[in-house]
Amino acid sequence: MKNKMSAALRGYPELLNVENIQEILHISRTTAYALLKSGELKSKKIRHNYRIPKTYLLEYLNETA
Repeated sequence: MKNKMSAALRGYPELLNVENIQEILHISRTTAYALLKSGELKSKKIRHNYRIPKTYLLEYLNETA
């Protein structure tokens, strides 16, 4: 299952942004920020911007699957 998810993310950069997360998970901007602010989806904050390494997204998907 992890390989299928990794393959699905192949076209995305290693550090995802909020818009990428919205597109991948098919969620609203509000929901994406709620996941990030709660820590449910781990991220790195660079200045005022969230960046989500693909590995963090894969961990989140494995936990929620």
